[in-house]
Formats: sequence, C-alpha cells, structure tokens
Amino acid sequence: MAKERDLTFDALKIFAIFLVLWGHCILHLTSREAADDALFRVIYSFHMPLFMTMAGYFSASALGMTFRDLLAAKGRQLILPSVVVGSVYILDGLAFGELSDGVRSFIGMPWFLKCTFLCFVLYYLCGRVFRSPVVAALAGVAVSLAIGRFNFMWMYPCFLFGVLVRNNIRWIKENAGMLALLSGLLFGAMLLYWDAGFWITRDKAAAIRSLPDTTLLRGWLYWFSYKITIGFAGTVFFISLFEYLSERLSPTPLGRRVCGWGRQTLGIYLYQTVIIEIVMSRWVKIDSASPAIFDFIIAPAVSLGVLLLCLWLINLTRRSRVASTLLLGLPWKRAGK
Repeated sequence: MAKERDLTFDALKIFAIFLVLWGHCILHLTSREAADDALFRVIYSFHMPLFMTMAGYFSASALGMTFRDLLAAKGRQLILPSVVVGSVYILDGLAFGELSDGVRSFIGMPWFLKCTFLCFVLYYLCGRVFRSPVVAALAGVAVSLAIGRFNFMWMYPCFLFGVLVRNNIRWIKENAGMLALLSGLLFGAMLLYWDAGFWITRDKAAAIRSLPDTTLLRGWLYWFSYKITIGFAGTVFFISLFEYLSERLSPTPLGRRVCGWGRQTLGIYLYQTVIIEIVMSRWVKIDSASPAIFDFIIAPAVSLGVLLLCLWLINLTRRSRVASTLLLGLPWKRAGK
C-alpha cells in the first residue's frame, strides 16, 4: 500500500507540473490577457494550492531536524537553485537594457520555491514554540497573513492542509470516491463564479486603514476566502480522485515511468522558468491561432515538448555534482548518482 501511495502522489506531481507548464504557456506565449482565458482561470484555481499541499504532506521529517539543519537542507534544496536560476533574469535584463526589471524578477522569482522555504521555516518555528498543533497552526496562519510576498498568505494554509491530509490519508483513501464526488461538486460550483475579478489585487493594508468602514475589508475577506476555498476544493478533488483511481487501475510500465517523472518536479519547475518564462516569453507569441486551438492543442503540445526537454536537461545536470547541487538542490554527496 505504501508503494502505491507513493505512486499516487508521483502521479499527482507530474499532473500538477504539467498544469504549470500549460498555464505558463497560456500566460506567456500569447498577447491576450490570461485572466480572461477560462482554461487559465481553471488551472490557476487549484494547481499551486495542490503543489503546496503536497509539500506539506511530505513535511513530516522537518520537525525532527534542528533549526540549523532545516535551514541548511531547505536552503540548499530551494533557495540555492532559486538564486542560480533567478540570476538568468538579471542576465536577460542586462542583455535587453531592462536591468531594473531583471533585478525585480530575480528578487521575486521563482516565487514558489521561496514561498515553500518560508512555509517550512514558519511551520517548524510554530511547531517548536506551541505544544498544541491547533494553536501552532492558528499562530502560523496569523503570521502568514502579515507577509505579502511570494503569495505566502495564500500558500501557507495550503501547506498546513497538506499536513492535515497526511494525518488523515487512510481515511481519505477509504472514502476517496465520496470525497471526489462532494469536492468535485463544490469545485465545479465555485468555478462558475471564478472570474477575472479575482486577478485584481486587493490591498489588505488599505482595507485595514479604512476601518471602521468595513466595505474594503469585507471585499478583501471575500476575495481571500474564495481563493483559499476553491484551492482546497480542487486539491481535495484531485487527491481523492487519484486515490480512487489508484485502487482500481493497474498502472502499465509506461504509466509507472510517467509517474516516476513526478519525482523530478523541482528540476522541471526550475528549467521551465528559463525556457518558458524567460526565453519563450520574450521571443514567442502565438497570436494567430484562435484561443480554443491555442489552449487545447498548441499549449499542451508545447507543454509536453518542454516537459521532455526539461527531463533531458535534468539527466544531463545529474552527471555533474556541482551542477546537480546548484541547479537541482541535491546534496553534494548524492549529486551525480
């Protein structure tokens, strides 16, 4: 069972990273406003909450480390590759006379890895300070609401949700069909009202300053709560769906190999940052195709090509201990194996 559970989450990871590629193609490879694209909105409603939930799911070993070891391990795994790959933004800015934009992108990108690092640190500190897991979770959420960078206030609850999933995975597997049905209905219903307005930034500080008039605050709370809830609904739907299917379908050798690609999501995410978000976003604009043709034929085809290219680059990178550590965040003693 444990082996199958790992395969299930590997399948979820490769599914989620493919959605990252697909969503980034829609975002960067046309001149159209991505928030007006219905498929883009669906993907962005849950794919990063799903990823962060899985990060929380696999965080059990973090509390067993010393704080120093945690910083070293997660700094090497998440921050070091972020700095190395993020430096390409500066090089791109220098090459095209946009240095200030390059520096801003270097600070903010790749945002998900920096956010994940902060999630581990806050989770660890709250777990050590507070004996009660409930109090630790509430304290962490309160702190996360004060951090405006890297989508942290949106992602940290998803990280904690992953811990909750881990602690209840047996129940989830036993009730996967029911959970998939109920969460799918909720997710689908919420998508009906998930429009481009959710991409308009709400200023939390302005809402607080406007008190005792609660108009802005109520708008911010609705915006934030909807984003969290739809992310949770989509996450539960796909986790329970994949668990349900894993109990009823026997993976083929090809299926197992594809699922195994899910173990390379960190490298795929980093390499696609350069390939899609930096290089292709500057040089490729596919505006001649209709939105439907682009979204459902061109974008997934390009995503598959980029995915295979990333996997090839990861294999090349693993041949060098230095490159494996700098680009993939692998421990020095394991790099190249």
